[in-house]
Amino acid sequence: MGRKRTSTKRDVKLSVDESLLDKLIELNVNKSVLFTEAAMRKLEDLEKEKGKNEKKGLD
Repeated sequence: MGRKRTSTKRDVKLSVDESLLDKLIELNVNKSVLFTEAAMRKLEDLEKEKGKNEKKGLD
């Protein structure tokens, strides 16, 4: 009887861990998307800066 109770606890624990894992994966994906967007914005800013500097050099 103790054995059955242990496996039930383990099953519950696994289901909780899986839902936490899903949330962690979702958070990690969101973080990756945000990081990518920030990197692209930074790249655009650097390209604008470069463009401004090139225009200054031509004048």
